[in-house]
Amino acid sequence: MLLILEVTLVANNWATFILGTTANLLVFYVCLKTKNVELLKNRWCIAMHAILQLIECFNLTFVQLVSRIYMLTIYESEFILPQLIKQMIQGFEVSAINLAKKSSWCSGRDSRQFGIK
Repeated sequence: MLLILEVTLVANNWATFILGTTANLLVFYVCLKTKNVELLKNRWCIAMHAILQLIECFNLTFVQLVSRIYMLTIYESEFILPQLIKQMIQGFEVSAINLAKKSSWCSGRDSRQFGIK
């Protein structure tokens, strides 16, 4: 039963990805090429909405891919991917701390407040 649900969710996500990407790209294209007076007034709002939906579509597909790879890694590859993800997160933390140290918006008082030495 769980396998049927998983296959259904994966198929639904990929169908949504294909249809959503196609539809939002067409909406964006029409917004840029339209001559309609009413659409000209609101075309940037509509275009931005289409772009945000595209980003959301890509993010949801990315989350599904990462979670699927993560689950396969846990069950088949002896926890290799979680260690890589942990190292990547630690690298991002170190780079964020270094950026905060070097940036002009973070004064000495602010850096001590957030635990940055």
